[in-house]
Amino acid sequence: MPVALERGGRADQGDVSRLEEIIGKPVDAQFRAFLTQNDGAVPEANSFPVNGVAYVGGVNGFIRLKDIPSERALIDDIGTRAYPIADSEGGNYVILDEDQGGAIFFWDHEVEGGLYRIADNFDAFLEMLQPFDPDSVSLSPDQVESAWIDPSFLKQFGNKS
Repeated sequence: MPVALERGGRADQGDVSRLEEIIGKPVDAQFRAFLTQNDGAVPEANSFPVNGVAYVGGVNGFIRLKDIPSERALIDDIGTRAYPIADSEGGNYVILDEDQGGAIFFWDHEVEGGLYRIADNFDAFLEMLQPFDPDSVSLSPDQVESAWIDPSFLKQFGNKS
């Protein structure tokens, strides 16, 4: 895996059983193997492609297995055997769908029907995660329309505006 993970733990077998009961199917074998050491892990800053080059996402953290059922309840329009496995920027999720052979999807909460297939399986998804390169992001001055800075933040730097 190209991205380092921190603070992961071992998933509780009772939590695995609870999720399996909810989705009515065994948890994907690749994801289950990941959970033996990385439940709730936080990756270094990363990115992955979504919908070709139209979007780029990143994993903020993998959802602890015990929290997946409550996170799943927050998501509209996913399959009965699909569940979130990671938080992504802006309130989005990475979803694993057991009915699609363990395929991985990006769920964009701001787009109706915003579910994009990004990998055929969990291991392929992990391989897609690349360390984030801040030099890959650039804006020309004409792309910035405006910026607002909280005045209380500015005061921390001695600016009285």
